Amino acid sequence: MTSVPFWALAVGYFSQFWILGFYCTAQPLYMGTILHLDSVTNGLLSSVPPLCRALFACMCGFPADWAVKRGHLSVGFIRKSATLSNSILACLGFLGVSLIGCDPQLNTIFFTAGGLLGDFITFGVCMAGVDIAPNLSGTVSGILSFVGVIPFFIIPAIIGWRTKYERSMAQWNFIYYTTIGVVVATTVLYLVFGTSEPQSWGTDEDEGASEESSDPKRKNSRDTQS
Repeated sequence: MTSVPFWALAVGYFSQFWILGFYCTAQPLYMGTILHLDSVTNGLLSSVPPLCRALFACMCGFPADWAVKRGHLSVGFIRKSATLSNSILACLGFLGVSLIGCDPQLNTIFFTAGGLLGDFITFGVCMAGVDIAPNLSGTVSGILSFVGVIPFFIIPAIIGWRTKYERSMAQWNFIYYTTIGVVVATTVLYLVFGTSEPQSWGTDEDEGASEESSDPKRKNSRDTQS
């Protein structure tokens, strides 16, 4: 519980899932209450960003995996660059939405552009738990997933607090700027203190030796090769 890389990764999880939570909870509400779209139009336009980000992730996932396997890029670089690029594009998208007003088409364009790299989370922070603690990846991933769902409760609470008595663009601008501030701060903390190097508490260097000593066939095979 005192591992700085672990808590840095938890902060990174919070950052990326805040973006995802905003798209899942806030975007349809914003388009319905501020842009006054009917439910059918709202549903169609709100489905564009997740569809585009899923397709884009499929196109980018293979080159990233190929670059790591060939040794052109490190795993740590992939994790942090995926996180950073998603955060930058999302913040630019939120900023654009806050500035363009109530045009549904432009809002959809900025929401789509801002969320285009949203699924980079899958080969960003989501896999970093396996990197730092391969022997405890299940436990670590469970804790991080708990951290990741927290924004899904905080974001609706903030929206309800700010728009309870006034559903205006000014109130939503506060929500957008708050989101940008949270994402920037947490992303910077992850980039500075996060790592993909295996941690001593999450690995067992003696595991391989103990498995070999308990497996006579493996031991005999190694002796034969030597």
